[in-house]
Amino acid sequence: MERVMDKKAAARAMAAPAPLKKKKLKKAKKSPTSASTVITSKPRSSAEVVVFDSSKIDRKGASAAGGSADFSFKKFMSSKISKLDEAPPPMENPLTAEEKAEEMEMKKNDAELHTLIKSSRILEQFAAEQLDGVERRRHQRDQLVNLGIQKKQNVKVPLQIKFGMMAKQRERDIKELEEAKNNGTYHKGIKHTFAAAGGKKKEKSRSDRGLKSSMGRFKNGTLILTEKEIKSVQREGVKKKAGGKKSGGGGGGGGKKKGGGGKKKGKGRK
Repeated sequence: MERVMDKKAAARAMAAPAPLKKKKLKKAKKSPTSASTVITSKPRSSAEVVVFDSSKIDRKGASAAGGSADFSFKKFMSSKISKLDEAPPPMENPLTAEEKAEEMEMKKNDAELHTLIKSSRILEQFAAEQLDGVERRRHQRDQLVNLGIQKKQNVKVPLQIKFGMMAKQRERDIKELEEAKNNGTYHKGIKHTFAAAGGKKKEKSRSDRGLKSSMGRFKNGTLILTEKEIKSVQREGVKKKAGGKKSGGGGGGGGKKKGGGGKKKGKGRK
């Protein structure tokens, strides 16, 4: 029995490691295949990304893509697809040192000529003689502003103050007009300065604004009433005594009746 058991145990011991070796072999076989798949696999194709970097554009020079910077920027920002393939305009030849110096000298001469004409005022005097009316006054006003006089501004003031200012201005215009006529300096060409004193304009009737009530006055959104008006309103609400009306009416009626009675008596006597 012991021999039989030993044989069985030995058979089991011999049979047990055999499947382990097979598993190891299987794992060893799988590992090279997996490595080969990783190595041989190709990367997936991805979409091409285009980055527009405005810092690379030089406004004065040329862009990295070629052509002028302004042209490439306008081409990129254009809504028309056909402009993306448009060729840039031909680049101008840069100026030489002599040409740059000549251009600077011409600009300097132009500035000197402009200041000379402005200071001599030859053309201004000739042009001012040809002007008349409103254009001449505008030209004179512009000259005064150039000399340093501040331009008159329309200052906003309350309406009541403005009416007073207009009345005072009218008085001054009338006074200046009289002085000009007395001194003999009045002329048709300066009559616009006395336009306010020429005649009084018809004042337009101002319509009442706000609520129109039979009593009181409406000011700043409130109705202002005097004590007399308030008392009259209070009296309207109180009922008067009916006895006085009856007694007065009865007396009047009695007199009429008496008179009528006298007439009747007279008729009876006849």
